[in-house]
Amino acid sequence: MVTELATTSYVTSEPFEVAIESLRRALSDVDLRIVAELDIAEHIYEKLMVGMAPCRIVLVTGPPEVCGELVVDPRAAWATPLHIVVAARSSRAEFHLLRALPADIGPLDGSTLRVLHHLQARTAQAVERIAMRSSLVS
Repeated sequence: MVTELATTSYVTSEPFEVAIESLRRALSDVDLRIVAELDIAEHIYEKLMVGMAPCRIVLVTGPPEVCGELVVDPRAAWATPLHIVVAARSSRAEFHLLRALPADIGPLDGSTLRVLHHLQARTAQAVERIAMRSSLVS
């Protein structure tokens, strides 16, 4: 159960591959690290032989001195690394950032919440450098 909208969406006029490169640079500029990229479209094609528009999940974390506090509360593990979905839509790209904490995991301690919110804010800051927030992506 989610207490608020689960994602914040952004749109850029850049095509998918250019948007991915812009995202990498923007994240690096705010001292965030990409720990993995999952090519969802390729995976679906390999497993099901179904073609779809490019879509990747970019997994992001902060520097160890910031994220080290997250090991204190094991319930925070579901939220890290942060996930950014990058999807092609026609000639542009969309970014979707998880922003809500599920209500059913129970209360997190204050320092864990501060770190998670800090990482979410830095991630949003990076994406906002290259894309515009969209309340309704179509």
